Amino acid sequence: MGRTNPQPVDLVDEGFVLGCEPVAAQLQETGQENQAAFLRKVAQQVNQCLLK
Repeated sequence: MGRTNPQPVDLVDEGFVLGCEPVAAQLQETGQENQAAFLRKVAQQVNQCLLK
């Protein structure tokens, strides 16, 4: 029987991390440097969790 409540690790994968950089680059191009930096930091932290 499958889980009805997915765990957080099930909701975020490598695809999320890889998808963050193009979005961060677009944010930076539109002058939203703080948001881009935040997104990159989140992606880095998620990646570290995935590698454990």
